[in-house]
Amino acid sequence: MPMPERCSRFAEYRDKVLELFASKGFGQVGMRELATCLGLAPGSLYHHYPSKQHLLLDLIEEFYEKLLATLGRMEKRPNEACCLT
Repeated sequence: MPMPERCSRFAEYRDKVLELFASKGFGQVGMRELATCLGLAPGSLYHHYPSKQHLLLDLIEEFYEKLLATLGRMEKRPNEACCLT
């Protein structure tokens, strides 16, 4: 279950987590540091995610869903491509 149920706060958390992973590297970031970055107690973060891998997988799933939605919208458009001969 994603922390906090894919609401606007999740977007804020997502950005902070991605920034931390990008700046330090995934392997160098621990759950306590993630919790501190998010302004949460470590126990609160562990309540939603048993590991940073689970958190990362949730982020990847969110991006995958957005990608699929974008591709679906592109398929519904009329073919705008034009070939000039």
